[in-house]
Amino acid sequence: MRITVVSLLALVCSAGAYAQAAAGYGAVAGTVREGNGDGIPDTTVILSNESMGFQRAMTTTDEGIFTASGLTPGPGYSLKVSRQGFTDWQLKSFDISIGRTLNFRISLQNEGMDQEGPPAVLAL
Repeated sequence: MRITVVSLLALVCSAGAYAQAAAGYGAVAGTVREGNGDGIPDTTVILSNESMGFQRAMTTTDEGIFTASGLTPGPGYSLKVSRQGFTDWQLKSFDISIGRTLNFRISLQNEGMDQEGPPAVLAL
């Protein structure tokens, strides 16, 4: 019983330390969808910041969701989204802020189709 209580206490304390360390960072999340609203799985999402020498590649889930946390705050981030059979999407030069998550709703069009409406919405 005593070992269980000590183990639980250690787990709670380490979680608190992690939360404090993560508090100085920002995050990016989003959903990649087709024009009809369906999520696009296995889409490549590349987040980069050339001035920081940073690049992180992600793949969307079956629902088209991606996330990147623990990002150093600052300007100059870029996001590129690509999937075979769809037109690429890119956003250059945005800022990551401490303790904030930028949420993207990105709509990719099938190659050869006309763009209808805005390709992405950024929600803060």
